[in-house]
Amino acid sequence: GTLKFLEQGNNERLVEIIKDHTNSDVFKIEAIEDYPEDYKDCCKRAKAEKENNARPGLKQYLDPFNDYKVVYLVYPNWYGTIPMPVLEQLERIENWTGKIVMPFCTHEWSGAGDSELDIKRKCTGAQVCKALAIRGCFVNSAANDVCQWIDKQLSFFDEQQH
Repeated sequence: GTLKFLEQGNNERLVEIIKDHTNSDVFKIEAIEDYPEDYKDCCKRAKAEKENNARPGLKQYLDPFNDYKVVYLVYPNWYGTIPMPVLEQLERIENWTGKIVMPFCTHEWSGAGDSELDIKRKCTGAQVCKALAIRGCFVNSAANDVCQWIDKQLSFFDEQQH
């Protein structure tokens, strides 16, 4: 019900949980121009980017991508879907064939919105799991659920290959 400044953001904490559990590499998707720290200003910019279907440009792009089979994609729900910088990064990857994408969406009340569908549209050829939507206020207590969900997904894909 109230806004509060977090020393470590919900998505950063979620990435830490996933990294600790999977020993994965981490790549941070960052727009060239940082988003405002003020929540309302950040929302205003995110809304304008979505309405204009903008690609804000990234500080760096993940490339090459061939060495990765599983992609743990962590993002906030901004206006019903993935933020435009995340969309931009997904679009830059030319070949998703054979990849597994596990979406993790933080939100407060809106769930994953259309993000899962939008990810599937951009990651043609990948197997995209149903998004795990976690309320931001529960991220710090979600480690067990996140790890169990990852293990269940990986087990499912292992069974499919045998």
